Amino acid sequence: MIDLSNKRNRERLIEYLLNFAFENGIGFIMVKVGLDDPSASYPDTRMMVINTNLSDPNELPFIIAHEIAHLMLKHSRLDFDSSPINGLRTDSNADRYALKMFLEYCKINDFCFDTWFKFAEVFCIPKRCYYLLENYFRMVG
Repeated sequence: MIDLSNKRNRERLIEYLLNFAFENGIGFIMVKVGLDDPSASYPDTRMMVINTNLSDPNELPFIIAHEIAHLMLKHSRLDFDSSPINGLRTDSNADRYALKMFLEYCKINDFCFDTWFKFAEVFCIPKRCYYLLENYFRMVG
């Protein structure tokens, strides 16, 4: 079982995600700005800026995966900003893609989980994504 509170495990996951980004032509800058200031992706330059100053460092891998997802899905600022519904849809699609990245990481490393909740707990998945996990685990399970 993986434990992200173990710094080395968290670093391995982050390394996996950043290697994925690099292999897919995505650049990144890691910054330490205001506590919990949002990270962002910039589709025109295929660049993401990741704020590492978080109240819970275990949330960093999901934030990285989420920003990678926006770029892999070719989301534009217009997609996000055109309406509240489009913003929610865009973020939901990025969350879904990020979860698939985590599931692939588990497959590669032979990590198994009895429940979607345990998976969410271990990987510090935001509660807004629980319905996505519940549906996915129901389909494969």
